This record gives sequence, structure tokens and C-alpha cells, in this order.
Amino acid sequence: MSSSSQQSLCVITGGTRGLGRAIALEFAEKNYHVIATYVRQQSAAQALQSHADKLNLNITTVRADVSTDRGRETLLQSVVDSQKKLNVLVHSAATGVHKLLMECSERELNWTFNTNTFGFLRLIQTLLPQFEKSGNQSIVAISSNGAHSVLPAYGLVGASKAALECWIRYLAVELSASHGIRVNGIRPGTLNTEAWDHLPQREERIRQASQRAVTGRLVNLSEVAQLAYFLCSDNAQSITGEIVPLNGGGLLMGS
Repeated sequence: MSSSSQQSLCVITGGTRGLGRAIALEFAEKNYHVIATYVRQQSAAQALQSHADKLNLNITTVRADVSTDRGRETLLQSVVDSQKKLNVLVHSAATGVHKLLMECSERELNWTFNTNTFGFLRLIQTLLPQFEKSGNQSIVAISSNGAHSVLPAYGLVGASKAALECWIRYLAVELSASHGIRVNGIRPGTLNTEAWDHLPQREERIRQASQRAVTGRLVNLSEVAQLAYFLCSDNAQSITGEIVPLNGGGLLMGS
């Protein structure tokens, strides 16, 4: 491994569990210094830190709720303390309630959008001065099929992801011109993570997603993590403002 002074810096929100964890490990294995945020589950953060230490990977876990000013400032301080300029930001943090829109409260609406959408934009505004001024800089946000397709009890989260995708396109134009930062999104298909434990009819929906995929299986976390890394690599310097689907061809066949 190269010395830490030569490492590029990558921030991953929601980076200690599920998909965010897979992305954190992918970048760390590619010799990035990774700062991975979490909010509640300290045990997951400790498990990731222990795993990284055993593999001699440079991962720093930080408790920072990016939906709040305080959380964003905490994360900013961690970036400053790293004494590295930022190269990559991956927004994997997501939250929300799964219920009919007519049943959603204002608190639930604010909670969902503040993390999934508003927090993404505010975090970029906070961290923008920390980005490297030259070379290859990228921002990637994780979207969802619910941004463009109707999924059961997913209207609130789906709307927040649709807004996220819209901002990815606008930010790609704004940040490319002013800062040379590419901005892209990934729209993965069904991922069998613990987030699905809160969805209605979990097992049946996973089974149906597997059947729809022309590959005959669900996309795995490693595949999404590898795509996130590719979008931030030198090999993808002409890709910006795109929402890249990764679903095993699950949307090709009609119902």
C-alpha cells in the first residue's frame, strides 16, 4: 500500500452498513482514505473499523447526521483534520417511511427529504471548498428505481430520490463548469439489505425482482460498489450528469 500521504480522500455518507459499507471497502481497497459517516448504529461503525484495521485499510468512521448543520460541520472538521483535499463524495445515506402518501406526516416528509435530498445539496455546499482543485474529482449519489417507477408504499422515498436525480443533472452542469467536478447517480435494482426488513411483503417483492431480472438474480452490493468506483475513476472522465441503472435487466421486460 502507498503511504497515507499519497492517498486520495473519499467521503461516503451512510458508509458503515449495507451498500455504503460495500462502497467504503471498495474505495479503501483501491488505496483511498475513506471517511464513512453513520448516525445511530455505533456497533456497525465499530465492526467496519475493526475489519478495516485488520486489512490495513484507511477507513475513518465519523458519527455525523448529514441532514443537520451540526452533522455537516462535524464531517467538515473530519475532512480538515485528515489534511487531505477531497477527491470523491458518495451520498449513500438514505432514510424514509414506507406508507401511503395520504398517511405521511409533515415530520416524516421533512425527515425523508432532509437526508435523501436536501442533505445531499447542503453537504456539497459545505464540502466544496475542500475538493482538490485539479485532477479527477467526482460526486456520486445512490438513487432508486422508485424515483421513476411506482413501488408499493414508496411514494415519499421515491419522490425524494426523483428530486435527487434532478439535482444530479443540474449539479453536473454547475460543478463541471466552475470546479471541474463530475456528478453522477446510480440507480440500483433491488438489493437484499437490511433496509428491506422495513418494507411490506419483503420476501415476495424480492422473489419478484429476481424473476424480472434477465440475469436471474438480484444485483449484489459489490457490483454497485464497483460501479461507484468506476464512475469516479480516470476511465469515466466523459461521464457526468448521468443516472446509471444497475438492475440485471430487471426493467427490460413488460409486466
